[in-house]
Amino acid sequence: MCDYIGNHALPDLRMQVWDIAVLSPDPFAVAGFVSSRWALNALILASEAIGAPCDASKVVILPHPSLGQSRFALATSPRCPLFDSPQRTEQVEEAILGDPLYRLRNDESMTLVHSPSGYVGWADNVNFRIINEEDWYVWMKSDAAHFIASIDCNGAVIPGGARLPLLPSGEVVLPTGSIVKPPEGTYIKSSSEINHQRRAILDVARLLLGAPYQWGGITSAGIDCSGLTSYAYKAIGIYLPRDANQQFLAGRISALPGTMQAIHAGDLLFFAGDWGGVIHTAIAISSDEFIHASPPKGVAVTVWENEEKLNNRFVCAKRILR
Repeated sequence: MCDYIGNHALPDLRMQVWDIAVLSPDPFAVAGFVSSRWALNALILASEAIGAPCDASKVVILPHPSLGQSRFALATSPRCPLFDSPQRTEQVEEAILGDPLYRLRNDESMTLVHSPSGYVGWADNVNFRIINEEDWYVWMKSDAAHFIASIDCNGAVIPGGARLPLLPSGEVVLPTGSIVKPPEGTYIKSSSEINHQRRAILDVARLLLGAPYQWGGITSAGIDCSGLTSYAYKAIGIYLPRDANQQFLAGRISALPGTMQAIHAGDLLFFAGDWGGVIHTAIAISSDEFIHASPPKGVAVTVWENEEKLNNRFVCAKRILR
């Protein structure tokens, strides 16, 4: 039953932690680690439904409380492999220089982290540097250089695909804190300011304000949450999967619970249901507001602080655009 819930309450087990062991079948008790309290809630609800209440008091919801404010890190190696376990049985993902990592728990020389792609894996502690929350926001929201090829810049190897903060001088900031100036033509610049693509997404979504909510709808005559997000993104030529739990698999993580300040306009926001899984999505207007379709209001703008229920169910934000 634990395995079944884990595989059905989470959109993709590679992007969440479900490390549950049964301590006792009768009375039913479990222990371990999860990264979503809503997936754990699904196990509790299922066990109550069959008349065998589950004692989940020994399950830790990640990030582990012992990490405190040390939840944020940056990959400092050109390649930062992520493994399925501290024993490094199999590589499941790879972060690269400058990638933001969200730390979940420690195990001696390894740390379980969320990569920007959403995968969860164990990283060697020598391959990243812990930063504070304020520096995390600066890193996430800065103008950036997206490198299109690997280069050696004054002895610093910057791999193709890296995203590094770009200064007005044309220099970039390495995750170690050093500053180098890469040759022109080796990167594409992206601005922290709202660009025409993000603006177009929001403009299209706002055209649907007041449209009634309709499960399965994709037009102004009636539209649901993932219908709205796919409608707005289609306007700039990006075709998202139809459902919220499918859209959750696209893009790059831009914010996790407690880090809403890192959200950019146009980011997709995802929310969990009572039985786990992603059941709702929205489009960020800023770190304070979002637009979404939900009953009974239909398409409307919502302020984060006025939506306690969705606040509690926030899973992550994903960035589709640079």
